[in-house]
Amino acid sequence: MALMKTALSIGIAIILAALVLYSTYLISTEMFKQNYDQPYREYMGNVGNFLSISNGVIGILLIALGIFMKKYEGIGSGILGGGVLIMVYSFAWAFFSAERYIRILLLAVALIVLIWFGYKKLEKGAIAKER
Repeated sequence: MALMKTALSIGIAIILAALVLYSTYLISTEMFKQNYDQPYREYMGNVGNFLSISNGVIGILLIALGIFMKKYEGIGSGILGGGVLIMVYSFAWAFFSAERYIRILLLAVALIVLIWFGYKKLEKGAIAKER
């Protein structure tokens, strides 16, 4: 049964990440239609900034949702894993296209949120189980 939960978690994480990332990419290309008088670097900078910020926020929300879904272990772990994959993708876009201050902001917010959620939900749950 543990193997089935693990397989379910990995499948949900990969499909969820692919769905969110492709959806936000399509939205960004519609929002920032390329004007051929505009330099390509500027166009990709706009798309990259949008993808970094939007996927960062979505990733944080999915991580929070996955942590709160402890009752459904396989599904919650998959959503949490999908959120982590989306955050990794978001940071990749941030490091290649965003301003350096947006990079720092995204990393700081993600670190604070992960530490807070980890302490609030995971550690308190482990302490409660030990008692």
